Amino acid sequence: MLLAVGDLTAGAMAAPLALWLWSIPAGADFSWQFVADKLPWFAGSLLWVAAAGLPATHPSIAFSIRRTVVTLLRGAMALGLLYLAVYFYAPRGVLPRLVVICFLWEGFFITLAWRLIFVSVFSRERFRHLVIILGSGPAAAAALELVQRHRSGRADVGGIVLEVGQSHPALAGIPEVGPDRLVEVLTEKSVSEIILATTRRPAGDLLKTLLACQEAGIELVRVQVLIEYTLRRVPVDLLEPDWLMTDLADAMRLRDASWFAKRAVDLIGGLAGLTFAALATPLIALAVRLDSPGPIFYRQQRLGRGGQQFVIVKFRTMRRDAERPGEAKWADAEDARVTRVGRILRRTRLDELPQFVSVIKGDMSLVGPRPERPAFVARLQEVIPFYRARLMVPPGITGWAQVNLPYADSESAARAKLEYDLYYVKHRSLLLDLTIMLRTVGTVLRLRGH
Repeated sequence: MLLAVGDLTAGAMAAPLALWLWSIPAGADFSWQFVADKLPWFAGSLLWVAAAGLPATHPSIAFSIRRTVVTLLRGAMALGLLYLAVYFYAPRGVLPRLVVICFLWEGFFITLAWRLIFVSVFSRERFRHLVIILGSGPAAAAALELVQRHRSGRADVGGIVLEVGQSHPALAGIPEVGPDRLVEVLTEKSVSEIILATTRRPAGDLLKTLLACQEAGIELVRVQVLIEYTLRRVPVDLLEPDWLMTDLADAMRLRDASWFAKRAVDLIGGLAGLTFAALATPLIALAVRLDSPGPIFYRQQRLGRGGQQFVIVKFRTMRRDAERPGEAKWADAEDARVTRVGRILRRTRLDELPQFVSVIKGDMSLVGPRPERPAFVARLQEVIPFYRARLMVPPGITGWAQVNLPYADSESAARAKLEYDLYYVKHRSLLLDLTIMLRTVGTVLRLRGH
């Protein structure tokens, strides 16, 4: 809330400053009356907070100057593109341009200055949280790494409390104590949070102690939830067996209400994509045909929502003999089977353009987990827990895993991508879809597609 109030104040300061800068070349008299006449422009402060401020209130972003700058720039670009679209369709001469550029410029630097003050103040010792990790093994190691790497500016680990009958090598010099000393540790130190990294449900005296901690205002958080909230991915290896029927089932029920809005966005985006595809197809088809012999389009069976098979269509980017019949091979970033034109199409993601037809048909969405081949799904579901959970939503042309990780060319890479896919399945929303689409545009412009 403090960050949001500060961001709103920064936006409110940027608005009159932008109007003043606008008045200079316009030859207008900057006065209270001038500002009052332009009062509707102060609504830009709310848009600025929504587009740039709120996405940067996540603690993992707010305490990182680099991520804050990137998030604010992304919000400024989104607002600028939105205004350009409105400006293009508005009657000529009705909307100004300079004041918007000034507002985005001033809003960025004033907000950044406020964020620097925020970080410098709340990273001090008096505001840092003291954390106790309860557990052992990989879960405790993951909790320690998370706090030290991603919350180093605002949290310290005061100790690791081992479970009964468990032992663990010393982790980075962090003191270890038995569960019988938990109360003693909490009494000696001002602990504000206990991370539960246990392999079993607390019972007996330990459960009573944890209940007493909650009553005293100490926050209890599972390491799985902490990783999901901080890194925006679901840690597959740390999930409990009933996760599919508890956490994910509850989240899916809440998210299903937005299906109609998502489908409407898919239809609008699909039609726009098909229009662009129709213009680009003749040039791409000619380039594909001149580069290597074979068909222009490539068709392949993929699995969609609920495991339903459908045919995906792409511009061909590999040699005609890339795979023998019945053979399924991973493709990597430097795959020798990719043609020269195909490499360009992959980096710009232009090879995906024909998939807008699948979006219109309903086999795919603009945003979602990438559709996989049946052979790969059959193989991966045997070795990766919850792999088929990604089939609970329609696959997408782009997705949360695609904008966060490079190409998956192995089982370990597929496991890493699944963690981001499961996060999307659980937290999907129109705002997250918009974020993914904007980041996809950045990926295309930087030629980082695969």
